[in-house]
Amino acid sequence: MARKKQQRIENSEKEVRSIKISSRWLNTGKLQKIKDYDKKIMDLKNEISQFVHNNIIEIFFDKSVVSSQYVLFENDWLDNWELQRIMQRICDDYSIMIKQKMDNWEPSYYVGNEVTYYKRNTKHHKKGDVKTVERVYRPNKLTKLMCKLKKVRDVEAFSERDDKIVKHALDKNLYNRVAQYVDNVRTRILKNAKIIEYTTGTHDKPYSPHGKNGKSLSSYIFKNEDCKEFQWWFCYKNRKDKIYLPLQINDEYHKDMPLNVEAKVRINKNDIEVIITKEAPALEFKESKMIVGMDLNSKNNFAAFDDGSKYDYDRKWVSKFAKFYKKLEKIGMKNITPSQQRQLEKALRRNEWAVKLLIHDILNDLELQGVTDIVMEDLDKFPSTFIRSEEFEIKYTKLLSLLRLSNVKKWLKGQAEKRGIRVHITHAAYSSQQCPLCHIADRENRLTQEEFACVTPGCNYKNNADTVSGINLKSRLTNVLLRDELHNFDKYGRMEAKSMSRPKVKAILMNPKNYPVLNNAVVLDRD
Repeated sequence: MARKKQQRIENSEKEVRSIKISSRWLNTGKLQKIKDYDKKIMDLKNEISQFVHNNIIEIFFDKSVVSSQYVLFENDWLDNWELQRIMQRICDDYSIMIKQKMDNWEPSYYVGNEVTYYKRNTKHHKKGDVKTVERVYRPNKLTKLMCKLKKVRDVEAFSERDDKIVKHALDKNLYNRVAQYVDNVRTRILKNAKIIEYTTGTHDKPYSPHGKNGKSLSSYIFKNEDCKEFQWWFCYKNRKDKIYLPLQINDEYHKDMPLNVEAKVRINKNDIEVIITKEAPALEFKESKMIVGMDLNSKNNFAAFDDGSKYDYDRKWVSKFAKFYKKLEKIGMKNITPSQQRQLEKALRRNEWAVKLLIHDILNDLELQGVTDIVMEDLDKFPSTFIRSEEFEIKYTKLLSLLRLSNVKKWLKGQAEKRGIRVHITHAAYSSQQCPLCHIADRENRLTQEEFACVTPGCNYKNNADTVSGINLKSRLTNVLLRDELHNFDKYGRMEAKSMSRPKVKAILMNPKNYPVLNNAVVLDRD
């Protein structure tokens, strides 16, 4: 027992890192052969996806019942263990999708309307005019019962539980009606779930050590020192074929590369990627001493901080690229020449390099200042908008794409981890609309894109809008009440935003109880 406990402790102190290895120099015959396999696997995945969708109710209650049916798709060209893994992954994808849909259904009852009014004169409205009318919903005992029952199949057995909410419904003779209503809603949600369509044949190649002469029966990585040009190889194996792929290995980056591991094979346009995992030492972070709030804003600058400092990207380059991109859009991306395609790919690589370099420079400055923690918005849920950037005459969504903002979180976290700096992720909602002084979140607080002016009577707080956003982001970590209500934490103490609706986030942010007069929250100032 002591040995097992020690093993668990050692495993918890390790990290699993992905290693991506390219095979760019294989001949066209091998490449085409694997592409053909990729197409067959893609078709198989979509066939399995249809089957899983037809049994989506079973997926919701017990996905193992469905995943065990992989034998229905056995064939003479794919190993059973690969087939089983594909089935498991597809079931997992549906399980995640269903969970998100069911979590989004939060039963509540209607209590009335909430009316908001304009607090100052605008171009089209006067102070005191009705601004919005929102229906207000609240939970009660029956809606709480619905939340419990939506994950229950045997409602009769559940009714025998020693539960106050269940007993309340039974006493009111409402239990069966509530259970039937929940079943109807659940069925409708599951019925409306879309079929997941797979566009690639990317799949796992499990490793098995059971083979002749120490060689695996499955796909595996091996080293052939007799070959002068390529020493590292990947044996891509199916039931009918063994295809040997030369690997592009960097001695520094791929040092201590594990051989006997599972691999994921991904097919690109002109090459093949073999992705494996390796154990790495647990991450080490500095003691939390200095926290900054970082607001990413592609309109006015690249990044703004709570102390008013800002960093910007090369606007001349983005303007030049935007014009080039608009030219290609007029032609049509399907109609561009190979030369234009190469130009586009080169420009995108250059832009990616520029953003990564900018992140590097920002982190250098923060590290010199002694920063140990960065709080930023959840960029995975960056709002889609069709606001045009007047500077570049391009849609804002396109600008976000050009600047690779969807990848910034991954790049920033990766570089920060190497420096021992934690990156905390919080909700993007209301970061630039909430007043740091009176804590009221109101759309009217943003006079312009750059200017923040609180409209709450008696407050009149003013500041740069990006700076305000940085202040608010920082407070979601330094204020322990906001921190615990809005976030979860990993084993390293890094925040991750809890899954919740915008109205719920707003209610927490504007709750006066989260801003006590004496403020018992732990506040770490930057200065």
